[in-house]
Amino acid sequence: MGKVLAIDYGRRRIGIAISDSEKTVAIPMKTIDVKKTDPVTEIKRIVEEYAVDEIVLGLPLLPDGQEGISAREVRSFKDKLSEILGLPISFVDERLTTIEATERLREYADIRKKKDRIDAIAAQLILETYLASKK
Repeated sequence: MGKVLAIDYGRRRIGIAISDSEKTVAIPMKTIDVKKTDPVTEIKRIVEEYAVDEIVLGLPLLPDGQEGISAREVRSFKDKLSEILGLPISFVDERLTTIEATERLREYADIRKKKDRIDAIAAQLILETYLASKK
């Protein structure tokens, strides 16, 4: 049984989380700095190394539930990933995940290290939402 990879897409940083093999636990993995690393190449490497068979992408909807510019960027990113990876990719409404991720980090992380982890924790929240919807 493969794993699920969650992606919190951003223009500067992309948060990555992964499930366990049973697809029950979401684990924050890393944050990709888009200026330093090609995100598609790095995601492909992770997919291959960790036997990922499914991807979930956070879809940044506007407060009223409509799609804006950011959502269109995520859909375009999904198209790139689909072309290269050939895996099923689902969307999860990611409204408020960054806020909740910041709250989680506030509980246990050093302030200076937060920025690097917020996106990975946001991806974890996206994955938790997705896994819960599959139960």
